[in-house]
Amino acid sequence: MEFWVKSFKWSCATATLRCCDLDRRILAIGLIAVVVVAIGAVMFLQPKQNQPAPTQGKELVVITRHDSAIQNLFEQAYLQSDYAKEYNITSVRFLETPVSYWAATIENGGVDVAWGGGPTLFNQMLQLGLLQPITGTEALSIVNQLPRKWGTAIMRIDNGQGNPLWVAAAISSFGFTANTGFLHRYNLSEPLLWTDLSSPDFNRDFPTIALAKPSLSTSHTRIYSIILQAFGWDTGWSMLDRIAANGRIYDGSVESQTAVETGEVGISISIDYYGYTSHMKDPTLDYILPAGESIVNGDPIAIVNGTQNKQAAEAFAAFVLSVQGQTLWLDPTLNRMPVRSDVFQTTFGRTRPDLYAYFNLTVAGAGFDFNETEDGLIEQSMTTYFESTLVDLHDQLVEVWSLMATKLKDGTITQERFNQLLAQLTAPLSWTEDNGTARTFTEAYAMSINYRLLTDNSFALSMASIWRSAASARYAAVKTALGA
Repeated sequence: MEFWVKSFKWSCATATLRCCDLDRRILAIGLIAVVVVAIGAVMFLQPKQNQPAPTQGKELVVITRHDSAIQNLFEQAYLQSDYAKEYNITSVRFLETPVSYWAATIENGGVDVAWGGGPTLFNQMLQLGLLQPITGTEALSIVNQLPRKWGTAIMRIDNGQGNPLWVAAAISSFGFTANTGFLHRYNLSEPLLWTDLSSPDFNRDFPTIALAKPSLSTSHTRIYSIILQAFGWDTGWSMLDRIAANGRIYDGSVESQTAVETGEVGISISIDYYGYTSHMKDPTLDYILPAGESIVNGDPIAIVNGTQNKQAAEAFAAFVLSVQGQTLWLDPTLNRMPVRSDVFQTTFGRTRPDLYAYFNLTVAGAGFDFNETEDGLIEQSMTTYFESTLVDLHDQLVEVWSLMATKLKDGTITQERFNQLLAQLTAPLSWTEDNGTARTFTEAYAMSINYRLLTDNSFALSMASIWRSAASARYAAVKTALGA
């Protein structure tokens, strides 16, 4: 018993010592923690010496008509390049803005670069004073390596001092993509020329051709301009009326191309790289370049007036125009024609002999001498007139054209009568203004109101209403003449 009591006292004493020792350890750890926190606080509050603050990366803003595939590929390569690192550009924000809002978006500020959308759009921005010349030594050295023309096609526009205001960053031709399965199924011959698309043979109970609203597709707008210049104003409008009547009008070129790929229609008018890419995915889809009826087109890049990052903006343009940037166009997801031929001699360029063959065909001269200046003077008028008469009233147009085509095919009307009705249906519209002045939509009149349509929205809405009314009355008159 005594032994047990002693043992118990010894155990208690030992436990007490251990508890005290543990308390001391806890206290020591706590003191150390307090000291560390205090030192950290002092160090945090102390001003840093000889340690510059990290530089925040910059964002470059690019207004563009290029799709996301182009944006993603170029952004990734650009941000890894010395061009971006030199100016600490760590992100690129693309604004996929509809053509009709480009001017307002640029004027609102915050945009650095304009890229893609065709010469007419860029010439409009020039007219409005929204682009500035490239002046940096490095960018100019690269720009001056590029051709000023491919054939008769202009690849750059300079100011009075010889500095480029826009430079072509890629080239294109224009034609159409044919779904041979669709054509065979409905006993349609594969078209070779624009005229073929306007034939009554392409009129069915369903649309056979896909085309896009000009306000939503710069490439399709360029095709409409090509037809007007290749065939002349009156004949050109007659062809556009008939092509629209044979087809369905989509909200963009991507949607139009998808329609021919899926067999919804047999033909889609196309920029070349859409046609190439479709053919690569499905060999039954053919890209057709109308012989003598297409052009070489330079697709520009430019520096926006008002950018706060001009050096970085020029560096982006320099990258896009460099061999490194131009080689990206050859990627199988893009299949575009670079503006520089030397990229086909690079290691990657030699893997694309198919595109090199198309490139040589394109620059050899796909067609006629397109007047870029003339196109810029009528493009807004053409777009507004096209949408007012052929898009907004598409159902009425299709109805009367289908009636004409059917009566011609079944012999109800003669070819001579058909031609008379065709002239009545498709001639440029005439109307009388409120003050009694008679007007006709001639090329000269289109030029005279083009700038006002571009800058005066109320005037544009008024003219669209006038043209819709005149077109609707005409479609009704031709329908009555057919006995319907």
